[in-house]
Amino acid sequence: SRFGARHANLPASSQPLIAALSMMQDHKPPEGRNVVEQSEKVREHSVEAAEQHGTPLERLIIETVSLVFDNVYEDPAIADTIKQQLLRLQVAAFKAALIDPSFFARPEHPMRQLIDRIAGMGSDPDFQTTAGSPLVGDVADLVTWILASFDRDLAVIEDALARLDTIVETETDRRADRLARPPGRLLLHP
Repeated sequence: SRFGARHANLPASSQPLIAALSMMQDHKPPEGRNVVEQSEKVREHSVEAAEQHGTPLERLIIETVSLVFDNVYEDPAIADTIKQQLLRLQVAAFKAALIDPSFFARPEHPMRQLIDRIAGMGSDPDFQTTAGSPLVGDVADLVTWILASFDRDLAVIEDALARLDTIVETETDRRADRLARPPGRLLLHP
């Protein structure tokens, strides 16, 4: 496979850690709370799992991926609604980096691309990222699908990237429709 990890034969030491992270992956953080605080809780629980089940290298991988997410959460240009969805992906990102540590060295790693592209959508002023917007709903549905489907096969993340392309196309079409509508009439009273 392209990433050398499609059917990853993880070391035996990684199996319990991946299993612990998979259990955490099913947990949906409550919406409307401070994203940075939630991220810290996810990291805390993940580091705990790594201390119990992982090697020093695996703990380092989780800590380093956490730093990637810290940068995303601290970026004021990314809409909070999109940050919330990225928060839901954090544990899956830990797993993806453990399965294929080239996450750090290769910008084309599928999980890294997914994070970058979702964050980019969240900071694009042409996209409607308000709570309840169709785009945010589409991204939430995609993240839900990833969390339900991703265990150890990075092909799921590659499929998610293809689905994300469709979401971007749909939002681009919605934007074109908004721009094509004639502006409302302004009534001026003397």
